[in-house]
Amino acid sequence: MDKKRNNLIIFLMFLLGVFVLPFSGLLRAQTRYGRNYSEPFHGLIFKDPYLISNFYVERNIEDMSDIIEHTCSFNYLGEDNLEVFILGKEIDNIITKHNINIEDTVQIAVDNSAEITQEIVNISKLKPIYDEISNFDYTGVSFKKLSAPEDEAYTIKIRLPMRKIFDRNKVIIRLSTFITNAKIDNILDDEKSINLNVGEYYISSIEIYNKNLIFNHILGKYIRVICIIIFIVYVFKVIFGTKRKSSLLVLISLYYIFLNFYKVMGKELSGGMGFIIIFSIFGLILSSILAYKFS
Repeated sequence: MDKKRNNLIIFLMFLLGVFVLPFSGLLRAQTRYGRNYSEPFHGLIFKDPYLISNFYVERNIEDMSDIIEHTCSFNYLGEDNLEVFILGKEIDNIITKHNINIEDTVQIAVDNSAEITQEIVNISKLKPIYDEISNFDYTGVSFKKLSAPEDEAYTIKIRLPMRKIFDRNKVIIRLSTFITNAKIDNILDDEKSINLNVGEYYISSIEIYNKNLIFNHILGKYIRVICIIIFIVYVFKVIFGTKRKSSLLVLISLYYIFLNFYKVMGKELSGGMGFIIIFSIFGLILSSILAYKFS
């Protein structure tokens, strides 16, 4: 009984060390998505959104490119000049048939962009991917302000770059998230979109991705979690079992837990190749010692 108790204490200390490891200075946040950064929404924010009617948006992704064209048409019912902020950095000049004055500006047009980003993430099929990106947030920054004399109907065409999510050097997701504070009557897309309302804002997000690549990534993470749980249960059975168990199986279990738990926590080794080799050898030696004691 004393041996089982001692082995249990040792194993619990091992698990505690493995759990604390991701929060130590030896590790850093995973950098497989390190090239990603916050980007502005696409969209139109009106000074007087309640005066906008018959608002239609059509989005078309240009062939063989990462450019998405927005064609926005609406009626303005106000008596004063129309004022609207454009979100996103346009590729070309804004195209319109109207006498519209376009000013360069840098202004926060959407205050609660972090909350909106989280709502988009929560309903997306790609949430496991987005959760691993430390700087995925959208921003509500406007770089262009449009003003125009009173008119009944307007049509504005804007070409914008899609947001790209990198897995190391490979683009795995392309996004376009349109936001507005006016009521949209209809939005037409080339691709299936995610649509939701957050407070006063209407949001429509397009996600284009390699389904096999994303599926394999998410599946791999879940398999890693399941294997860790199975190996932990197995070691507990070894400790409290009456039959002699294979040291090799215990070694594999402990070594797998040691090398994969921090990855599940979204961490990776911060040193160079030499440190990675030393770290792996240390884990193997530690696992070997414990495996011998538990067998």
